[in-house]
Amino acid sequence: MDTHNKNEFDAQWHNLIAKDIILRGKQHQASIDFTNQLDIPIGLKNLITNYGFTSDLLMNIQPTDLARIVGIDTDVAKIITDATKRYIHQRS
Repeated sequence: MDTHNKNEFDAQWHNLIAKDIILRGKQHQASIDFTNQLDIPIGLKNLITNYGFTSDLLMNIQPTDLARIVGIDTDVAKIITDATKRYIHQRS
């Protein structure tokens, strides 16, 4: 690969990385915006955001699975999933 092609490849690679970072940032912000609407303690909101859960994921996950994934009690996971369902149903 000559220097021109390498530089062009490097530029394209950097653009892809930048786009990925921007997309992840937007997804993270959407997760924060969603969790801030839930009627749950701030610590649980932070937990959901740190794991990158979205409303769709939380609507479709069983509390036992959520508990296992994030390492919390099943009853606490149920609080999260119930709050998600309440929030989604209020919006529809």
